[in-house]
Amino acid sequence: MRIDCRRRTRARAHRSGPDLARDRACRGGDGVKVRVLAGRRILLGVTGSISAYKAAVVASMLTRAGAGVDALLTPAAQKFVGLATFSGLTGRRAYGDIEAMTDEGAIAHVELGLAADAALVAPVTAESLAQIAAGRASNILTAALLSVRGPILLAPAMEENMLSSSPVRDALASLTAAGMQVLEPAVGRHASGRDGRGRLPEPAELVDHLRRALGAEGTLRDRHVVVTAGATREAVDAVRFLSNPSTGTQGTALAEAARDRGATVTLIGAHLQTRIPAGMDFVSAGDADALASAVAEHTEGADALVMCAAVGDFRPLERFQGKLRRREKLRIDLEPTLDIVKSACRARVRIGFSLSVGDPAGDARQKIAQKSLDAIVANDLSDAQAGFGFGPNTVTIYGRDGVWDRVGPAPKAAVAERVTDLLEELLG
Repeated sequence: MRIDCRRRTRARAHRSGPDLARDRACRGGDGVKVRVLAGRRILLGVTGSISAYKAAVVASMLTRAGAGVDALLTPAAQKFVGLATFSGLTGRRAYGDIEAMTDEGAIAHVELGLAADAALVAPVTAESLAQIAAGRASNILTAALLSVRGPILLAPAMEENMLSSSPVRDALASLTAAGMQVLEPAVGRHASGRDGRGRLPEPAELVDHLRRALGAEGTLRDRHVVVTAGATREAVDAVRFLSNPSTGTQGTALAEAARDRGATVTLIGAHLQTRIPAGMDFVSAGDADALASAVAEHTEGADALVMCAAVGDFRPLERFQGKLRRREKLRIDLEPTLDIVKSACRARVRIGFSLSVGDPAGDARQKIAQKSLDAIVANDLSDAQAGFGFGPNTVTIYGRDGVWDRVGPAPKAAVAERVTDLLEELLG
């Protein structure tokens, strides 16, 4: 195949900027409910650290995702953030006094602990770690944690030298042995001005870990699901490439949906323009060959492949050395890239994605047969609510026997949940 690259007006602008921002906001934010969080009671503990402001963002994210958030602040935490902040963000009463009673007249630190489906303490300081490890009911938070029966996640935040000290390491080891989940601190700049390990992870990552913990015993536990996302790039010269506008948002939403149901997830991403979710393995792949190699390696023994990445169908037959000079005309010979699902996938269940114009149903039937797919999720490029880099998505899901479902216009997270419903069905 040859393409004639002449200067011309762009026929169709790529969706970006505000559209891309809407796309990102649709994933678990702006009122979009997250299945694993919706209707759950979350005990959010906050201790006395400068990073306590991030807990307010976590409270907002969990509330928008459909969870009921009970915020419990230690006396030290209230020197950095106030109870009113959390009440305003969650629409629920926040607590800071160990002697507090609920509005129903029950002892707050007992009832809130028993009601919690999970607890997240972020940030947790060295002092609070020692109190929790010792089982001390020193304040409303440490007292409430003694009654929690669901997963308890602790997110330490302190200077690296404090984090690596023997007392803190002993406390962390004791809490881990007791079944609590200690989240890995981030690396970066501290309030002291020093750089190092010990920062509180960003709010989205904290929410990811909570989602993973809540879904650990879900319907896909003990399953290994490989998901591809993003857009491959095929080099033309040292600085130019052939690609497409895929952001990877739909693929990462699929990986999150599988993780939230207990699956072990490997996300293979090609030039993602969205955040890489926590709670899964991530493999980076640049072009079609690299993606094919990663798929071949990671689908060995896997239960399923969800092939959502937008892989370029063609690549330059020859890569130009250096940087091509500007000219009126440029002719580039192209060759097909590898059909990854057909030639590299080793998973038992295979779900593909297809973007077509004119006859999505016919294309779907043909690709299911040619690639030995169990199902295909089809976009129609002529639909303004479908395709790349746009908040909502509209898809038709085809199985081997025809249409399985139609979804949308809907947030990509909702599309991902429906595709994961099908994946469960196919896995049995």
